[in-house]
Amino acid sequence: MERTEQLITRVETACVKDNQVLSLSVNRQDVERCARVIREYGLLTPPVVGDFPDGTRMVLSGECEFLALREMG
Repeated sequence: MERTEQLITRVETACVKDNQVLSLSVNRQDVERCARVIREYGLLTPPVVGDFPDGTRMVLSGECEFLALREMG
């Protein structure tokens, strides 16, 4: 099995664009539930954010957690 290394970097949520496709599957109740879980247990699975050639960043996975984190500040 081939090993790959990934760089994990902390980024400000204000610098990341919402993923409009992923957002379609997330409703208000989902975001509130994610926020409750994060407050109770911490962030168990961080969102995956992609860096694009034009300098933008967008959520690739974990839109619900990302939206909850953004609201939580």
